[in-house]
Amino acid sequence: MKRAQVQSLETIAVLVVFFILIGAGLVFYYRMQAQSLQEEASEQATLKAISISQLVSFLPELECSRNGIPEENCIDSIKLEKAAPIINSKKDYYYDIFQNSKIVLEQVYPNKQSFNLYDYPLPANKLTSETKVPIPIAIYNPLTDLYGFGVLRITVYS
Repeated sequence: MKRAQVQSLETIAVLVVFFILIGAGLVFYYRMQAQSLQEEASEQATLKAISISQLVSFLPELECSRNGIPEENCIDSIKLEKAAPIINSKKDYYYDIFQNSKIVLEQVYPNKQSFNLYDYPLPANKLTSETKVPIPIAIYNPLTDLYGFGVLRITVYS
């Protein structure tokens, strides 16, 4: 009888250790999955910010062109000065393009200026993260035929 009891206790001990190992494995797997999902969400937000930067640089309201040919990664400074307040005031119209984001163009050279193009944040109770991506961009002045340098700062709210 004692031998059977010892064998039963051994079996129970092995099962307890087995379930502890399975539990530890499940906790480890869950944490790895959560971290992977968080990295994927961050990558998607960064890709969305880059996509928004491409949309901004090709907006007809802002894009610069020479002889009717649009230039890549270039914004017309005259159009920018006139269009920035209009874009910022018509947030509902541009929501389909930019969604919940903030777009600021900071001119660095030849003089420092900042243009707040668009800002449509999520409500504070729904905001989980924000991803900020700076994109270098050329700023063309057609009156002087000179180029300046700016940074397009895009913040994507998610």
